[in-house]
Amino acid sequence: MVISPSGASYADVAAARSRARGNKTREDFPQLRAGKNAPVKSRLGAGKPITKPGVNQVKANKKTDTAIKSTVAKTRTKIFDKAKSAKADTRFEVVGGNDAWLEVRKSVEQKLSCPRIRISKNKDGIILFPEDSASLNALRRTSKLVERKPFLPRLLVVGVDKELEKELLAGYIANQNEGLGLSAEDTESIRPLFRTGPRDRPTVNWVIETRPETFCKLEGKTVYLGLTKCRMKPHNDLPSATTAKDMAIRPRPAV
Repeated sequence: MVISPSGASYADVAAARSRARGNKTREDFPQLRAGKNAPVKSRLGAGKPITKPGVNQVKANKKTDTAIKSTVAKTRTKIFDKAKSAKADTRFEVVGGNDAWLEVRKSVEQKLSCPRIRISKNKDGIILFPEDSASLNALRRTSKLVERKPFLPRLLVVGVDKELEKELLAGYIANQNEGLGLSAEDTESIRPLFRTGPRDRPTVNWVIETRPETFCKLEGKTVYLGLTKCRMKPHNDLPSATTAKDMAIRPRPAV
């Protein structure tokens, strides 16, 4: 046996060195960089695991979507109710600029001692809103003014017989549905405008306009017209710009 100058044997020294090397872990060494030919996963590293949403998360998302749709529907209903309850007044637009406005003011002051007129201004000019019958008659007898009557509300009559003539539509609504309680003025105010819907079916949809008092009697009602049962609902849909553009550029089929 060989003894070192320190008194320990060479075998003991070699064993101590071996134990010292074995205590080192892999973390003590720097991590080697991936080469150019290594896989993408090795070069980019481990990413976050892709997890699918659980059943509870899917239900929560559905509840959120339903709540958003319900809020939008309620907001839309409130806007329509507010628009329907708003008073639609006859208005007069001043034609001719500031000089015409001065003449209108002078003419109205000569006709009325206490005019009740509300004035508004927009990009088109000055607009006058009479608030009593005397002011309305005075403005109608004044030059430099153009009377603009309010737009009448519209109804969509769904499921009307295709062969039913336009001129008979108002009479059918009043005479065949006595429960609506329509008067002669109500019948005269019903004016069919145009019809919509597919042309290859026996029924179509008619768009009619009427005065607000008659509109309230017909909105949401079910009526009988000839041999068909029809529904009446407000007509609020307008063609979008994209739809109008597509219809304008759509080629016609060859005949």
